[in-house]
Amino acid sequence: MKKLNKWFENIISNKYLKIEMIFFIGILIIIFTNFLINLHFGLYSLGFLLIAYSIFLFKFEVRE
Repeated sequence: MKKLNKWFENIISNKYLKIEMIFFIGILIIIFTNFLINLHFGLYSLGFLLIAYSIFLFKFEVRE
């Protein structure tokens, strides 16, 4: 049980977790709206914006 708790703590405290989550949410939005592009073009653009934002966070993050 302690190993499992430590594993979850490592995942949650990962400094790239925020960047990865934003990137994958953007990817999922693009994949989902790829089939509904005529109805939800705004979500398609939002997916691209989230991916660009995650790349921006990765490039300009203060490194230790």
